[in-house]
Amino acid sequence: MQLETFFTVSQQAMQFLLSAVMGAGLGVVYDFFRVLRIVFPIASKKAILCLCDIVFMLICGTAVFVFDLMFCRGQVRFFCLLGTALGFILYLLSLGSVVTGCLKSIVKLISKVLQKVYSGVFAPAVKLIYPKKNK
Repeated sequence: MQLETFFTVSQQAMQFLLSAVMGAGLGVVYDFFRVLRIVFPIASKKAILCLCDIVFMLICGTAVFVFDLMFCRGQVRFFCLLGTALGFILYLLSLGSVVTGCLKSIVKLISKVLQKVYSGVFAPAVKLIYPKKNK
């Protein structure tokens, strides 16, 4: 049994489109890390940011590797890498900025609500524990 070593034009077009969809999916993963930096300010520290970048690159590398195994018979195709990059960039420039803006608004709203709840519910306990000193 001999394996075919070529792809038809329609197969290559499908590989390109699927790689673009995968790139958009990687954009969603990137947005997840971006939201972590918004929600948890400590995630903006250089060491944690570096760790998040390494994890993201490992996810990207694994995704491209598995994609090549599943759809390209284990062959690295330049147009698939290009499709992945284009899908990622298109997501970030279109939906990515909208999603991040919405998530920033939601996080600010939740933060304000939680501040009011904590200041209202726990205020008497805080006054008992830390009474104001009279000068």
